[in-house]
Amino acid sequence: MAANAYLANLQQGVDSGLYRQLAIGWIDGTQTGPDQQQTWFLGSGQKPDADSTFEIGAASEIFTGLLLAQAAIDGKAQLDTPLRDLLPKDFAFADPALGAISLRQLATRRSGLPPAPPNLFPTDARDTYAGFDQMALLTLLANYNLSPGALPGYSILDAGLLGDLLGRAYGQRFGVVLVSRILDPLGMAHTGFGDGTRLLPGHGHGQAVPHWHFGALAGAAGLRSSLGDLLRFVQANLVPQQSPLRAALLLSRQPQGDTEQSVGLGWNTVQVSDGDQTWPLVWRASRTAGFSVFLGFRTDRQQALVLLGNTDADLSALGIAWLEARSPPPLQPPPPAIPTAAELAAYPGLYRIAAGNDFV
Repeated sequence: MAANAYLANLQQGVDSGLYRQLAIGWIDGTQTGPDQQQTWFLGSGQKPDADSTFEIGAASEIFTGLLLAQAAIDGKAQLDTPLRDLLPKDFAFADPALGAISLRQLATRRSGLPPAPPNLFPTDARDTYAGFDQMALLTLLANYNLSPGALPGYSILDAGLLGDLLGRAYGQRFGVVLVSRILDPLGMAHTGFGDGTRLLPGHGHGQAVPHWHFGALAGAAGLRSSLGDLLRFVQANLVPQQSPLRAALLLSRQPQGDTEQSVGLGWNTVQVSDGDQTWPLVWRASRTAGFSVFLGFRTDRQQALVLLGNTDADLSALGIAWLEARSPPPLQPPPPAIPTAAELAAYPGLYRIAAGNDFV
């Protein structure tokens, strides 16, 4: 299906107020000349450009996973290294099972850790993780007990802790290692953890929202990046043989399971049909309070897609449909605006909660 159908869907979202500013990049190796890589910029009023930066949220895990793959190649750590091996030898765990969690389990969301740190006490409810520092992370490791039979599931602690441990493996701070071993070799000069001048304002529920920061858990969701940088990244994944990180790129996308929908080291992988064959579609999406991102590629068609938005409206359904050449999904309605103080003032008083399981 031509890109025009998906662009029309996105433009309708801008016109309806669902999106504010969008940066879109498409690589199609089946084409030649200027049509092989195309970019589009949409916006209500001002439009972004290739160097405008967006929060990419949990898509940061792709880069933390790629650093794990590179650490294995560099001999700094292995996928099955238990986390206790990267902490000081005298570090004491209340639960030895926690120290036995492997780096692979952290990278593939199978650690059994809780969704959020139980010792999280934010000073700003609008930027929950900003004050969660390395001391808080170590305190959690020393005192937490894993729940018996805990099922795998997403935890911000997984990739956040993984990033901290990989920094320790290299003997430097995680952010420094990520730049030197991953971002610089890939030519991603507009990607990092800081609030640079090109960082766009985020929007949620129809109004501006603060940017999010993740302290010691930055490896889980703290990166900001640009369309230009992310197009370089997905291009490197399409033709890893041309990248200095070839081996790490191939390892990081490798599914760590045998189901139709599996996970690599930060990536999601789903098998899609193309005629009589199936082929992996590799992707990741995320939303923060004010941003949304989708990254995906399929090497059978040498196609890759980057979608970046500075609202919290999900972009994953459209991204998957585009890469599968399906019709765009129905456009979501814009989220309702948060009531103003004046509106809330109309509802003072006491309210009765109904008995049973229903809330009114």
